[in-house]
Amino acid sequence: ADPDLPAVDLSPQLQRVLTRYASGETAAMIAAALGIGSDTVNDYLQRIRLKYAEAGRPTRSKLDFMKRAMEDGFVPYPRRQRRGP
Repeated sequence: ADPDLPAVDLSPQLQRVLTRYASGETAAMIAAALGIGSDTVNDYLQRIRLKYAEAGRPTRSKLDFMKRAMEDGFVPYPRRQRRGP
């Protein structure tokens, strides 16, 4: 997590949704995994967007969700693979 960025307070459920969405899952996949409706997932994504916007860290795309999740330590940064022998 980057301590220089404004904090965003997400509930454990919102963190779960963000983590899965940022990892590439669709709303339908998240709903099935968490036992909630797709509409609820979409509502949670809107709440997450609002919280990040209020912190001055907008999330306009799925890529933005991934960036925010990495910045805040909800998902790890991808590891770089070494090249060469």
